[in-house]
Amino acid sequence: MARYRPVQTIIWSDEDFLAMSDDAQLVWLHVFTNPLSNPLGIFKATVPGLAAEKGWKLERYIKGIQEGLPKRLGERYTKGLIDVDFSRHVVRFPNYFKHNKPDNPNVLKGWLKSWDEVPKCDLKIQHQAALYEACKRWGKPYVNVIETFGITLPQTFPKQEREQEREREQERDIKKPMSSKLDDNAEIIFTFWCSTMQKQKSAFSKARKKCVLDRLKEGYSVEGIQQAIINCSNTPHNMGQNQNRKVYDDLELICRSPEKLEQFRDNPGNLNTSGHNQQNIEVFKRFLDEPEPEYNEHDLETHS
Repeated sequence: MARYRPVQTIIWSDEDFLAMSDDAQLVWLHVFTNPLSNPLGIFKATVPGLAAEKGWKLERYIKGIQEGLPKRLGERYTKGLIDVDFSRHVVRFPNYFKHNKPDNPNVLKGWLKSWDEVPKCDLKIQHQAALYEACKRWGKPYVNVIETFGITLPQTFPKQEREQEREREQERDIKKPMSSKLDDNAEIIFTFWCSTMQKQKSAFSKARKKCVLDRLKEGYSVEGIQQAIINCSNTPHNMGQNQNRKVYDDLELICRSPEKLEQFRDNPGNLNTSGHNQQNIEVFKRFLDEPEPEYNEHDLETHS
């Protein structure tokens, strides 16, 4: 039986949704309805994988994601239309239970079959709290169902903790020295590299951090370095299509020097595995079709 995800028409009256670009709106709809999604509004998926499934370049897809993420506007934070944990590969829709209610408690039981598939992370705790509060609104039978699955109201409320932490961040931002801001930007770049290159188990070593900080201090932007990472991931030679069959995608390599960073930043890759394999096939065909050389008696005497 085909699966479906109901999208309410009221979305076209939502100010936050209408404020997003056409690309961002399409990304939101794609994430909401893609084959990896589930009825719970939270699921496991990698952003590079979603971009590939959509057939878009990673940079374009990430820009669409970023428009929908929670963000600071003046003295407050928006809830956002989508939230992503790039390290645990979890995607969540913060307003999901505001617009999506199961028809009855038995339907909710079906939804909850996907709950354990979501890795434990802060986003899952937030979703758990939102689900519990929604079930309280829907009635006691719904609360009984989620408690049967061991889902209760978290002892700490992620929303309150986030708001308190964001208030502390605002205070720190006023006093934060430049070196601390550079460290934060370096962490952003490292996280982006891990997500793009599928290196979630890698450590932010001193060597990697030094190269990134050196480039930031020289005035290179976070976006510029992220672009260099994307281009490296699309460069056949760096992704293993070379004589040694080795991958050269380390963050330290990308940021090794200003020249190396600019080389990656300014040269979009053209990774095309199918095209590369087709070239090998054509060469092999020509080799098979090439006639064997003919030798006369003089040639054989000469070679002997």
